[in-house]
Amino acid sequence: MSENEQFLFEDFFVAQDATDEGDRIEVEINDRLVPLRLKRGLSFEDKAAAKAVGVKQKVKPNGEVEIVEMDEAAFAVELLYRCIVSWPFVYSSGRKVPVSRENIRIMLSEGAEAVAQVVLQRINKRREIKQPFTTPSE
Repeated sequence: MSENEQFLFEDFFVAQDATDEGDRIEVEINDRLVPLRLKRGLSFEDKAAAKAVGVKQKVKPNGEVEIVEMDEAAFAVELLYRCIVSWPFVYSSGRKVPVSRENIRIMLSEGAEAVAQVVLQRINKRREIKQPFTTPSE
């Protein structure tokens, strides 16, 4: 690392304003490619909020945390709600369909699953980049 190396805000933080359009992706839904925009990253708050609605934990008397229930659907809905910046869906009247938890819940499963898969791949890709090049010794 050189002393002149810059650490730009946009490289380490998730944009929280409407000026950032996000990354454009396409997913196949009903045999059509649907363009969507996703946040460029997942913030700590986004991940914690999805975990809060999808994972029920309890603390044992010894201080150990135990997962007692996992609601994958609730987790996925919250994650998608926090990651989708925009989508092209409109009602027959021409009015835009808002990105909301309820609309994500009623979205065709193949569409929601396709978007969730992209989001999870992006999260995992960032994790894989941080993995060591060698396997840990036994």
